[in-house]
Amino acid sequence: MNQLSIIGNIVRDPEVKFLPSGVAVCELSIAYNEVWYNDAKEKQERTYFFGAVAWGKMGENIAKYFGKGQRIALTGSLTQETWEDKESGKKREKTKIKVTGFDFCGDKKQAEREPATASTGTVERSWAGDKKKDPLAPEVDDDNLPY
Repeated sequence: MNQLSIIGNIVRDPEVKFLPSGVAVCELSIAYNEVWYNDAKEKQERTYFFGAVAWGKMGENIAKYFGKGQRIALTGSLTQETWEDKESGKKREKTKIKVTGFDFCGDKKQAEREPATASTGTVERSWAGDKKKDPLAPEVDDDNLPY
């Protein structure tokens, strides 16, 4: 199984390019901070950096709604890029996240923006954790629940 979810801060503004076919490709980098305490109860911290790529309308929406420093939740899988270094001729590799979904994790202003539509036709929701009612959720009558 190759599936992951990660929340991090965008390191630099996402870059979107278009292939000759017209398909968008968005490249972005995110940083994730790990915090723990050692045996002496001293705070320890390490930052991890990940490259990610999002295709099609999803990539366009990430570039449109996100910028450097903003928090983003990504779902996807790991992919391995390989190439030959032009200077040394050595084989190079880089692991990236192939984005299959994203969500807003930022400030209130960001969460109130109109949800973006992903290339899969699903709607990315920015309402998670908010006390406001999710406008996409079905109406449920609590009295008729079977549990």
